[in-house]
Amino acid sequence: MTAILLTKGKAWEKEQEWRAFRPLNQAAEKIDADPYPVYLFDVPMECVRSVTFGARMDEKQKDLLRWTIQQESACAHIRLFQASLDDKTFSLRFTPQS
Repeated sequence: MTAILLTKGKAWEKEQEWRAFRPLNQAAEKIDADPYPVYLFDVPMECVRSVTFGARMDEKQKDLLRWTIQQESACAHIRLFQASLDDKTFSLRFTPQS
């Protein structure tokens, strides 16, 4: 199981990331969903460096998330990005947002 959780594909090896594992019984909230429950954990804001809006994310949801981040002084350091599909290379582009 450790090899599955800690192994990255070659295409992602340059991405710098941290992975955190916690027992499910430490979740701040559990939401019953089908087919599996969703476990939510508190994450300190200083651990979040950026938020990327998905290429197909609803504009109202983006506006709400952007507004929420801008209202919280603890989130002032968080950078926003917009993912978009590149029609020529079939890859994703990430454009800084304000």
